[in-house]
Amino acid sequence: MNGAANGAILTTTSTTDPLFVGGLTAGLIAIHLLPRWLEPVDETGRRWLSVVSGIVIAFVFLELLPGIVELAAIAAESGEGVGAVLGEHIYVIVLGGFLVYYGIETVVDGRKRTQQSTEPLLFWTHIGMFAVYNFIVGYKLAHHHVFIEAAHVGLFFFALGVHFLLTDIGLLEHHGDRYLSVGRWVVVAGIAVGAVAGVVVQINADIALLAALLAGGILFNTLNHEIESPSQTDYLLLVASATVFGAILLVG
Repeated sequence: MNGAANGAILTTTSTTDPLFVGGLTAGLIAIHLLPRWLEPVDETGRRWLSVVSGIVIAFVFLELLPGIVELAAIAAESGEGVGAVLGEHIYVIVLGGFLVYYGIETVVDGRKRTQQSTEPLLFWTHIGMFAVYNFIVGYKLAHHHVFIEAAHVGLFFFALGVHFLLTDIGLLEHHGDRYLSVGRWVVVAGIAVGAVAGVVVQINADIALLAALLAGGILFNTLNHEIESPSQTDYLLLVASATVFGAILLVG
């Protein structure tokens, strides 16, 4: 967690470098455009999926969540916004983000299993969910200096990048050409709009809430899309990747 957060979170104008944020955003957008050349995940791919799962889980627990707690503590001291009310109980928002995404997925999956004619609803629910998710990611990219150690920005981008890549493969496998022709552009727009909003909109104490919502969403998407079932997960690879990436975060 960047020590500058104590000052940055309470400022009235953003100290974000638009060019740097634009570069990070462009990189994530490029990842969303890759699935056209990717194959659906096979057995070998699922081994890599376990590696990615370990990376994302380590990042959430060792970097993102501690940063959220620190932001919430600062917000509590400032007395500003909802974050000041929740303080260190900000994990309630993390849980809420997880449950919201889980609830949407459960409803959509239930309709699919009963073979109801809800393909448009299924498609737009998924795409809308990830567009909002990516908006929060874009906004957080613009304020990375508030909640991420400067030395960890590259690791933050890497963890999100591999997470997005496999999420995109899942959406491609599920929705096919509809995702390629329409859905991914909506998802890409979410990142771009979020990044622009992050550069333009003033920082306030409630940025911790967005960070907490994102953490809940990442946890759900990791469990839902990257750890589909114990039989498809290489546990040793997951533990190894989480250990290595966690060590990099702790030492860096």
